[in-house]
Amino acid sequence: MRNHLSAKLTFVAAKSLCATNDKVSATIINFCIVKLFLLRCAFAASCTNTLENAMSSSHIQPRATTNHQTNHPQNGNHSHSAPRPTNELLASLPQSEYSLLQPHLRPFDMKLGHVLHHPGEHLNHVYFVANGMFSLVLTSKQGIEVEVGMIGREGVAGASAVLTGTPTMSIIMVQIHGSALVLPGEVFRQEFKKGGVFQDKVLSHIQGISTMNAQAALCNRLHLVEQRLARWLLLVHDRVGDNYLELTQEFIAGMLGTRRAGVTEAACGLRDAGLIEYTRGSIEILDRAGLEKIACECYEIMGNQFSYAVS
Repeated sequence: MRNHLSAKLTFVAAKSLCATNDKVSATIINFCIVKLFLLRCAFAASCTNTLENAMSSSHIQPRATTNHQTNHPQNGNHSHSAPRPTNELLASLPQSEYSLLQPHLRPFDMKLGHVLHHPGEHLNHVYFVANGMFSLVLTSKQGIEVEVGMIGREGVAGASAVLTGTPTMSIIMVQIHGSALVLPGEVFRQEFKKGGVFQDKVLSHIQGISTMNAQAALCNRLHLVEQRLARWLLLVHDRVGDNYLELTQEFIAGMLGTRRAGVTEAACGLRDAGLIEYTRGSIEILDRAGLEKIACECYEIMGNQFSYAVS
């Protein structure tokens, strides 16, 4: 009941934001619909787990489980058979759940600026970031791009679209180069429906993206460019963990949905305050604590989502 109430409140908040920001309204509503759908999946999986536990307490084992235990007896070395991943979501899973995903994971080279998928396309894979970062970007008919989400080592790109089977509404592109582990969508859906820690972590991550999306709509409308730039740099730093970021001011302007001149002015202010240093194509964070003082309150809300995801 609590999760359903949370979903309904999220939907009401999204409708309020949509009334003030038409550019992102469709995306916010889409995230809310996805959230409601996934909560229904979680409820179904919970019922299945309850039934299995009842059968177990009555000494009645499901046929498939009995065969699995017979063919693959546990041993003391099994839990150490595979190295733990650097992706926080995968690393948080019990070995019993991660071992079902591990044989299907393949390395993926995230090259800067590479576009994984375009709007209207169906996703057949999901991407667990090891290092680097993806951006979720909306594009208007006039070609104006605005970032509506970012995914780093805390999560997985493409989860909502793969689970619902719906086309993506946004561009998924590499913002910070790095590496990821790619998993077939069919395997992702199959393991998600089993419930367990994996389902909980994926749902938490999707809710975090939804929260960031809605908060960004409010932030872009109310706060100064300098505050938004500080907030954005902190969010990137959280996910990448490196003070040196390969980013152009033109690219940042597109992500913030503002003019390049505005970003240049804001960056100069942060540089003069000794908080960052920037050259052509790169920005170095010198004083994170100082950036936190400049950033708007939206960073605390978005940052809490990241902290919760990796905890």
